[in-house]
Amino acid sequence: MTIQKKVCENEAVATFLDEFRSENTIANYKTALKSFFNFIGKNPDEYVIDLHLVDEKKRYATIKKYQEDVKSYWNHLMDLQKAPKTVTMHMAVLKVFFEFHEIDLPNKFWTERRRRGNGSKPVTRETPIDVKMLEKILIPASVKDRAILLCMSSSGARLCEILNLEGKDIDLDSSPVRIRIWEPKNKVPRVTYISNEAVKYLNCQNLMKAKVAILKFFS
Repeated sequence: MTIQKKVCENEAVATFLDEFRSENTIANYKTALKSFFNFIGKNPDEYVIDLHLVDEKKRYATIKKYQEDVKSYWNHLMDLQKAPKTVTMHMAVLKVFFEFHEIDLPNKFWTERRRRGNGSKPVTRETPIDVKMLEKILIPASVKDRAILLCMSSSGARLCEILNLEGKDIDLDSSPVRIRIWEPKNKVPRVTYISNEAVKYLNCQNLMKAKVAILKFFS
């Protein structure tokens, strides 16, 4: 009989599962614990020890071993490309299981597992925009959108910061052109710069606005 089939028969797991009443919760917890103990190849009753009965050196070494096992299991789930929600659920089950047996792994350790696993959010990959990619984005863009995109890419400012710029925040007489960004939280400005190409499209956008205003006035 495999370790996986014996897991729920062990006292360490059985007493833990007795704390719950929801069949769905128990089923999920069984699945996660079977998977974990089958992966590390350990008997739960032999694996879980009372840390209060060992000396400090033994306690430290045991906790470190538990962390290594959980981390290895986490890497295993990631290698299998399990869904983020599944990984999060398995880590949550192990955390509750260890805490039930008064085995407190550092909160920082669990936080790291959640952060790297992206929680329940879809896995995304950030790709920096290079010059070629920016050129492709600009091809179908309007004058206004080009002005915004070029200001963002050359200054490092956020979209909301660029959209909140006023005429007094742009110093066209400086070289390179300086813009003043107001922080939304503490209202303290910071100074950054935009490229000459961004300035060109800013001027075009302002010219278009002026033409529209004139046409409206005479219409």
